[in-house]
Amino acid sequence: MVDQSLHAAADSLRPEVTLGKIGAGLGLHPPCAGPNDDRDTGRVMYELGYHLDGMQTGQQAAVYKQIKDYWKGNGYILVQDEPYEAPPGGWRLTAAQPDTDFAMNLQQTFGDDGILTLTAQSPCVEDTRSP
Repeated sequence: MVDQSLHAAADSLRPEVTLGKIGAGLGLHPPCAGPNDDRDTGRVMYELGYHLDGMQTGQQAAVYKQIKDYWKGNGYILVQDEPYEAPPGGWRLTAAQPDTDFAMNLQQTFGDDGILTLTAQSPCVEDTRSP
């Protein structure tokens, strides 16, 4: 579902962009701990991210608005919309899906024409990997 959420958001963009996978693909966060961070719950969080490629210089603001509108129109709640202090000129937009607890981020680094990344993170879910 992490990958599906990212592709659905990217597919809403005009002009179209291509997704360049960040790193090796679907990442697995350390196990989710119990209420006191004292025990393995058998649950994990998955995260995946992409660079948004194929944009013309200066399209970042339009992509930001389109993603923000897409999230609002699809039941996400905006939880962060602010500039980064480091590096200067960057910003992050974060939204959460209250029904599923999925979180998504659109982040720009390195100023007005910087790199855009789109990431998604699952809530704590059962670890279905084979031992």
